[in-house]
Amino acid sequence: VGVGLGLLYCLRNISGNVMFFRFAMLGIFLGGIGRLLSTLQVGEVPAFYGPMAIELILVPLLVLAHARLASAPRVQ
Repeated sequence: VGVGLGLLYCLRNISGNVMFFRFAMLGIFLGGIGRLLSTLQVGEVPAFYGPMAIELILVPLLVLAHARLASAPRVQ
């Protein structure tokens, strides 16, 4: 919940909160790595597939999209 609220706060000033956004996304991505390692060690857990896909695929894509938005010139 805390990460979600922090990310909502980032929406107010998307180009000013680049480091916070990337740090939060890193935490989520590392959670996905942990979920992947757990799956490899313990065995397949079908309930992990959805969250793991979000954490390992969608999060890096969001970081790339955020980088493009943050570096784009502002239109007045």
